[in-house]
Amino acid sequence: MIDQILSQHKENFEKAIEHFAHELNGVRTGRANPALLNSVMVESYGSKMPLEHVASVTVSDAKTLIFRSSFPLKTSKFTDCPAFCFT
Repeated sequence: MIDQILSQHKENFEKAIEHFAHELNGVRTGRANPALLNSVMVESYGSKMPLEHVASVTVSDAKTLIFRSSFPLKTSKFTDCPAFCFT
């Protein structure tokens, strides 16, 4: 009986484990991690796309992420800025 229940729900269990593993990527470990921004979408040329498609994200030190774009970013905070940091 237990084997039957397990076999019926095996796919749901695997999806739950996969989702949990994906969520663990966003866990803060006290060090800056570019994976925290995998779900961030930005608007570029009129369409939304993942941040990683618009800019590279690197870790400068334990608390700083550096974004470098292949083209100038134009926002209210950053005007014609090829790179910017968040700490």
